[in-house]
Amino acid sequence: MNEAIKLIYPTLDLFLYDLREGLGQAEEEIKQNRREFWQKVYNNPQHNISGKTLDQTFLEELAKPEKAEASFVQLLEKEQVEIFELPLDGYYYPLQLGDTYALQVDCSGAYADGKEILNNTPQNIDILTQRKQTILQHLGGENVRGKIGQTWLMWTQLNQEIKEPEKLEFVAQKCYNQMFNQPDWNRDFWGKGNYLGAAVFELWRFPTNWENLKEESEHLQIWLFPHHISIDTIRQTMADIYFDLIRLFHYRHKIIWSYAQSHKPKTALKNDYLFVKNSISVIVPVNQQIQPTQSDLKQLETTLNNTFNTLARYAIDLDKLNAQSRTLNINIENYQERLKRLTEKDKNPQKDLSFLVEFGDFAKERYLRQVEADYTSLNTGLTLLENLIRTLEGTSNIRQTASDRTLNKTVAAAGIGLATSQVTSAVVLAQPPLAKHPVGVFFGSLSVGAIATLLTLLFLRRFHR
Repeated sequence: MNEAIKLIYPTLDLFLYDLREGLGQAEEEIKQNRREFWQKVYNNPQHNISGKTLDQTFLEELAKPEKAEASFVQLLEKEQVEIFELPLDGYYYPLQLGDTYALQVDCSGAYADGKEILNNTPQNIDILTQRKQTILQHLGGENVRGKIGQTWLMWTQLNQEIKEPEKLEFVAQKCYNQMFNQPDWNRDFWGKGNYLGAAVFELWRFPTNWENLKEESEHLQIWLFPHHISIDTIRQTMADIYFDLIRLFHYRHKIIWSYAQSHKPKTALKNDYLFVKNSISVIVPVNQQIQPTQSDLKQLETTLNNTFNTLARYAIDLDKLNAQSRTLNINIENYQERLKRLTEKDKNPQKDLSFLVEFGDFAKERYLRQVEADYTSLNTGLTLLENLIRTLEGTSNIRQTASDRTLNKTVAAAGIGLATSQVTSAVVLAQPPLAKHPVGVFFGSLSVGAIATLLTLLFLRRFHR
């Protein structure tokens, strides 16, 4: 292109999503979630026009509009937004979306007169780097991110008419280079389309480590509006669809976040499943013993206790995995429904949002089916654990009974022997004094008792096999 491309009213929005209330979280954890969310808005009194700073009293006031069961709450109520300090043209827009905090941070540079006149002067593409840094500074630094996810959205009017698709993509790539660290267009490019007159490009950097989702997942949309659409019309167009975009991106990030969360219980379940298999291999040799030893019984008892603990843990983790499956399904459906509403807002038959449709299909085929398959396969482990516990209990009872029976036989034989010995002793001692000797009486009765005990044991072993 012969003439350098400039951007008219280049605007950058960051949509962040944080967990408001996680499943099973205590009240202190919920309060900490709230504090961390509001810290993004009120981290510095110099970054909002009201000069407010976050303290405990103010935090308690900010908590009042929240509604546990509400799907949508404007957390600043009538004010709706917190304005950036002058001369900046920007704002924070905090929301509650069910169990999620959502925050839109918008910046369009500085006012032309420093207070209210919008700046429509064409600007170089590299201004986008400055816009991004301004937003990050207002959030508290480059390391502040949405725990569930975040999306950058850049929209602008081009200063000249460009109709060729390859030229529009060239401009989008130049914008992208200003937005992402270590840019790689071929790696991050997801798709493109057109909507409400704008050429739309989407880029997504997949996480390589799902446990580090917050730091690794990057999502960006670039909206390039043609020069013939007035900038006032473009501003109004974006204002009309911001709410739909906030919800669409919310569902998108809940899908990705939920899939990432499914890895934790899945890993734990796999480890416990391995424990079950190892336990079975240990128990089998014990069961093959004809006579139980004390160590066998002790081993059975230890394994049984460990298996009970594993069963409780396994059931909890399995429920967590199933919960992520339900979360995925609900958010995929919500994503598709919100996308349908967005599609209906553009009456132009030439619109193309296929790249957004593709993500919904991708999430359903890749993420939802994977978690459902994991749940189905690992659910068999619960039955295996229950069967193992029943086997262990039965084996332990049988072994204990066998051990008790052996002990009872010994006690019975010893009792008979002792009784015989006593009778013998009494008979001998009943004889005249000259006919008996104390030591002889003792050893004589002991010998008779021993013989009686041995005969009793032989009898019990023969007739109680």
